Amino acid sequence: MAMSVIGSLLGQLPIFCAVIAGFVATAMIWNRHPPAAKLLLAASLLVTFELVIGLVVTTAIPLIASQRSMNTMNIGVLFAAIGLLRSLLLAIAWGLLLAAVMVAVRAIPEDVETH
Repeated sequence: MAMSVIGSLLGQLPIFCAVIAGFVATAMIWNRHPPAAKLLLAASLLVTFELVIGLVVTTAIPLIASQRSMNTMNIGVLFAAIGLLRSLLLAIAWGLLLAAVMVAVRAIPEDVETH
C-alpha cells in the first residue's frame, strides 16, 4: 500500500508544486496584506489536506474492500462519495483563493496606477 500511495503522490507533484508556491506567496505577503495572506494560507492548507488524505483514502479503499469482501456496487458508491467530498473541499479552497485575491485587490489604493 505504501508504494501505491507514493506513486499516487508523485502523480500529484505538479499540484504539490503549486501548493508550495501558495505557501511561499503567503510568506511574501504576510506583513503587507495579512487578511489576504490568511485566506491564501487556508486555501493552501486545505488543498494539501485534500491531496494527502484523499490519496491515502482512495488507495486504501481497494485494500479494505477486498479484506471485507465488499461488492463492486458498494465500492463504487464509496468512491463516488469520496470524490464528491474531495470536489467540495477543492471548491472551498478555490473560494478561499479567490477571496484572497479580492481582499488583496481591495487593499490597493485607488490612486495607484496598475498599468
